[in-house]
Amino acid sequence: MRQIKRLFSLLLFLGLMVGAAYGFVWYQAKTFIDAQIAAVAPHLLLSYQTLVIDPRGTLRLEQIVMLPAGYSSPIDLGSFSLHSDDPLFFFDPQGRLDSGDFPNFISMAFSDLSLDLAADFLTQAEPSAAAQLLHPSAVQLEALACADEKSFSASVMRKMGISRISSDFVMTLQADNDKGTLALFTEMESAGLFAIDTQLDMNFSAGYLKPATFAAANPRLKSLQFDYQDLGFFAKRDKYCAGARGVAEEVYREQHLELVKQRAKQVGMQVPPHIWDAYSESTSRGSQVNFGVSPIGGLGPEVMLELNAPHDLLQRLRIYWRVGSIPVDLTDVDWLAMLPSLETDITPKPLLESNQSDSDLSQDNVAISQNTVEVAPEPSSDNITLGGQIDAPDRSDTDTQQGFPGIAYKPPAPPEKRFRRTEFEQLTQYVYAEIRIFTYYGNKIEGRLEAVEGDRLKILHRVGQGMAIYPVDRTKLDVIEVLR
Repeated sequence: MRQIKRLFSLLLFLGLMVGAAYGFVWYQAKTFIDAQIAAVAPHLLLSYQTLVIDPRGTLRLEQIVMLPAGYSSPIDLGSFSLHSDDPLFFFDPQGRLDSGDFPNFISMAFSDLSLDLAADFLTQAEPSAAAQLLHPSAVQLEALACADEKSFSASVMRKMGISRISSDFVMTLQADNDKGTLALFTEMESAGLFAIDTQLDMNFSAGYLKPATFAAANPRLKSLQFDYQDLGFFAKRDKYCAGARGVAEEVYREQHLELVKQRAKQVGMQVPPHIWDAYSESTSRGSQVNFGVSPIGGLGPEVMLELNAPHDLLQRLRIYWRVGSIPVDLTDVDWLAMLPSLETDITPKPLLESNQSDSDLSQDNVAISQNTVEVAPEPSSDNITLGGQIDAPDRSDTDTQQGFPGIAYKPPAPPEKRFRRTEFEQLTQYVYAEIRIFTYYGNKIEGRLEAVEGDRLKILHRVGQGMAIYPVDRTKLDVIEVLR
């Protein structure tokens, strides 16, 4: 009986110690959060309902309401979570940040960020009718040819049928101070509009990733990638703008492209035809665009000092651009000619005067004035290419295989594979694919996905000189990425 009492006392003591440690972490985290809320209070009033701390390295706030100071319309956020591979980070987050002792892996996730486009802080930020009368031709590039609209402001988006925007945003930072590497990933998806992913990779002098020494870290850009996927925005734009003008959507897109060309000409930009075709495809419904740079040898401060002209910088960047699976040929592009001329008068002015002759636009067979639009008879759908150009009747088979006029035809290549964030429910599609996961403990496991059995994964993982099957429960997963 005495042994049982001692065992019970020991368990009780351990339970009290664990509870005290959890309470201390919870208090430290809440103190840190409340301090950050107080710091932004002059500009943003923020409140939350629940604070959840996972001792394995996760902090989560739920049911968050943000109210810009001086306004009455709130911004709702379903949850905000902060995850680190170093649970000790939450013992003293403020001290760790001040000293530059960052975790090797940290991620922030904003879930269900909801914004009403009729919010007062949005409507008050829009230019007044009087201001628009003072600058009647100050139309933003994306709104050209969209009736009388100057920009796709909140009020215009409401006309397009978008009353509320709901978005998810994830940012992941992986830094290894000992190796001098840093990678930043962001993923954002706005339901029914678009999805944007970015990836930034940098090198720096090992051991210098701290606020006090970062100036001497000599950071170098290795690569920057931007991925865009249209989820409905351009379809809504085309439908609204074409309806406002009373023309077909194809006609509106031709008018928009023509006005964009004129805007570029006004500022002295000389853009090759195949770049215009790629731009048109990039802004079409359902478009998928990959854009990025991968500088030769990296891009650091010393390289910037040695460059003598913007043209040298553009050549050094190694820019690539893909629309869908078709790469845009940038090998012979004169980047210097595409830059706006410093001697060009870029003061906003009407794109076309009302007395301009139709012959000025004979190349595209479209005549546009400030108030009217005349379009040549619409061709049949069989004679229209992806770029919106009209095919000649005797066009050769080789020409019809081009994705964009002016681009040498290349067989469609599959999109470049990279590790992409994937939901657990989708993993059955990727059995035997390369997979990379991060657990709530911050452990990174990379290998081949062997099986998905219920709520458990089996990953073939290299161990020493051999291979082993590594089982992982779904409850322990934080980030799942599949090479695809």
